[in-house]
Amino acid sequence: MVITRKRNVKSLNTSPTYNVLMFSTFWAFQIFLTKLGLNTGALVLSYQLIMLLSAMATTMVLLLPDSGKSFSNLLRERPKLFWQLFAVNAIQTGLGTSLSVLGIALTDAINAGFLVKMSIVTTILFAHLILKESLSWLKVWCCL
Repeated sequence: MVITRKRNVKSLNTSPTYNVLMFSTFWAFQIFLTKLGLNTGALVLSYQLIMLLSAMATTMVLLLPDSGKSFSNLLRERPKLFWQLFAVNAIQTGLGTSLSVLGIALTDAINAGFLVKMSIVTTILFAHLILKESLSWLKVWCCL
């Protein structure tokens, strides 16, 4: 007798594979739209500001209704951790995304896509060296 496990949409949306697939899809779409916007004459700083504001609006609409209480609890109960997370995300969003947009502005979209894939290599190395995650030859081979 074979037992099959039904997966509903809610459990699919919480699977790591689904989330990483969506992240990669939207990241590729972001590179394409950024290059399209810059090719039509958008300025890098104004484009960055529009991206930031739209990301904040999307986050507020989609995430705050469900997780607003845990967000305020973190700020109230562990303010030091909250501000550390805030600073790290500000650096990543501010510096990382700005450098990404500048890089896309200064190269072809194909080159930007290739360079973004370098994050696969650096993510694997950081996860292994810093987070001490296991690394097998199969995982390395699958990423190449």
